[in-house]
Amino acid sequence: EKIILQSIRLTDADLISLADSGSVEHRCLIAERPRISSSISDAVSLRAEPPVISILAANHTAVLSRDSFERCLEAAEGDSVIGERLSLRDDLPDDIVSQLYTHVSKVIRDQLASRYTIAPDKLDAVTEFAAESAQIEDGDDAAARLIEQMQFAGTLNGEFAIKALSEGRYIIFDHAIAY
Repeated sequence: EKIILQSIRLTDADLISLADSGSVEHRCLIAERPRISSSISDAVSLRAEPPVISILAANHTAVLSRDSFERCLEAAEGDSVIGERLSLRDDLPDDIVSQLYTHVSKVIRDQLASRYTIAPDKLDAVTEFAAESAQIEDGDDAAARLIEQMQFAGTLNGEFAIKALSEGRYIIFDHAIAY
């Protein structure tokens, strides 16, 4: 355990090989190492194991590749701890911030908005406007277009679907859960 966490003799190739052939515990230890490279973050996050992703998201000295960020984001959709850990990173790409914004609590959204200079009302207003527009337009087709646009923009989530249902927007709800 201590060797994996602290050894300076382990090369990137050694760590990638260990991530590939080792256990989830090995990948957790590798993810916890300071200053791991993007190729190592790719290797440890490849299986998208929640404990590994959680540790990797919290490791602020790790360099995350685009794929690693996307795996962290995907895991954050179902795990608020991972979402919070990811939101505290200083190196989030803008599009990851926007997508993460839709998957975290209001407190974390406000923190993201202040750290990444996103107007807090911006994404909420866009989502609300799009939902209202779909209600006014021709029902099923408009709802389908709305959901497709939201999915493409990364703003479609379960919270939106539940809100649509609670507001009686059944066509939008149907399309949201079908997507």
